[in-house]
Amino acid sequence: TKYYKSNMITKDGRDTAIENLTPENYIASAIARALLIILATIPLWFMTPLFVLVGIALGYLTGFMKYQEVLDYVTKRRKRIEAEIPRFASAIAQGLEIDRDILRMIIAYRRVADKEFGAELDQTIADMKTGNYENALLKMEKRINSPLMSDVIRGLIGVLRGDDQRVYFKMLTFDMRQLEQNNLKKEAMKRPQAMQKYCMFMMFCILLIYGVVLVTEVVANVGILF
Repeated sequence: TKYYKSNMITKDGRDTAIENLTPENYIASAIARALLIILATIPLWFMTPLFVLVGIALGYLTGFMKYQEVLDYVTKRRKRIEAEIPRFASAIAQGLEIDRDILRMIIAYRRVADKEFGAELDQTIADMKTGNYENALLKMEKRINSPLMSDVIRGLIGVLRGDDQRVYFKMLTFDMRQLEQNNLKKEAMKRPQAMQKYCMFMMFCILLIYGVVLVTEVVANVGILF
């Protein structure tokens, strides 16, 4: 897409900046910030060249962090959207039991959707109201770029073409729930391994403390022993 919203959150959860920039402008701002830091350190060359080298390294690091910031944001945003897709598919499966109006079902789900997925639904609803339903769904699939969303869109397009997709969405919902449970199990298995690393580090620190105390006592009493 041409525009994206970078919504950076501080540790206390408050929005600190909301930017609407093209990718080209964002990259240009990262480069400009790096160059400003480098240029600011050039006068320090007359004091010591080391300051300029530090400025170059700091400018490069600042520009890289600025560029990486948007990549991290996009990755986290996609994960949050993919986490909600199974719930969206389940709502469609339930809605098909009593209705075949895709737009009405999407509008109904929009009321309970999270922020990121809700923004995608808003764009899709607007496209459906002003244009072709199938094209609007395909645009949504392209924006989200997720295999899970592709499966949902495939079923919705089938409904638009007159197919009975109730069994399809029931099976899709079941498969997504199984996938979600497997992902949760994988995350749960990672936690003991992460804790094990910290436990090993703590054990090393304890052994190091005892080793230092032991060596200190031996050195202090070496004269008595000999």
